[in-house]
Amino acid sequence: MNRLDASVVAVNCEASLALVEVELDNGTRLTAMMAGGAGAFVPGARVTAGFKSAEVSLAKGALGRISLRNRLVATIDSLDLGRLMARVTLDCDGHKIVSLITARAASDLELAPGDAVTALIKANELSLWIEAGDGPC
Repeated sequence: MNRLDASVVAVNCEASLALVEVELDNGTRLTAMMAGGAGAFVPGARVTAGFKSAEVSLAKGALGRISLRNRLVATIDSLDLGRLMARVTLDCDGHKIVSLITARAASDLELAPGDAVTALIKANELSLWIEAGDGPC
């Protein structure tokens, strides 16, 4: 599980759905979608944003217009290419995260250490934890 420290910036609710916007220490903003409301999340609260490696898509080059708002500019630190899957370790402004993609996708993108990429995470795949808590809120 990838984990990044962040602060809650805004909480927007409608019915039983909430979008919680957080900001990483480097200024990058991410949005988490939460069913059942935002609970204890309030602006200024310190949280941990977590997401599975298999939920991190990679883009190389211009993105064009896409719906994914959670974008982390990164450099590939290492690439472990297996027969079916590739484990790509990324440096996002000093934060290490991992993306698990198919080997075919890594080959099609011609990924290599040192390449600039954008890590993409859907809002519904981003979990938030209050720092003092043991798990997802």
